[in-house]
Amino acid sequence: MNKTILQIFIFTAFFITIMLGASIYIGKCAELFTGIAHANENAPIPTFHLKNLKGKKIQINDLKGEVVVISFWATWCGPCKRELDDLTELYKKHKDRGFKVLAIATDGPETFSDIRGVVKRHRWPFHILPDKEGEVTSILNPRGTVPYSIYVDHLGRIAYDHEGYSQGDRDKMTKRIKKMLLRNK
Repeated sequence: MNKTILQIFIFTAFFITIMLGASIYIGKCAELFTGIAHANENAPIPTFHLKNLKGKKIQINDLKGEVVVISFWATWCGPCKRELDDLTELYKKHKDRGFKVLAIATDGPETFSDIRGVVKRHRWPFHILPDKEGEVTSILNPRGTVPYSIYVDHLGRIAYDHEGYSQGDRDKMTKRIKKMLLRNK
């Protein structure tokens, strides 16, 4: 009888330990996939520069006073292209109010040559910044997630970041940008 109680006790303790460990692991995974542990809001955006497709050097510091969305994307990523198409509409409506978009292409060597064709097909009017060496991506998007967007306020601070792009994100993005532009006045 005592042996059976001891076995039940050991099994229960083992089961509780496994479940506790699993819940901690699931919590960490959720943090990784929901964007909880991303950019520090209100932190200044790190200084960086990249050349656009025309070879012009674009520096984030030159955009202080503007509301900027930095979108990390790749040519093979469908949600990235949907996000950039939606950002195109917002950009056209609000560019005269101080809204800018920097689309940082994260393509590797195997798809890097596709960037110009994708941009031409979609007619994205904002700066497309290939990050061929991954220098900016390693600082601002170290996990290399796409799509991944960082919203920068007119003071050059990170206001928000977002990972992924799915149904319903367009409305949230539109509201967020409009709110940021109101604060920009």
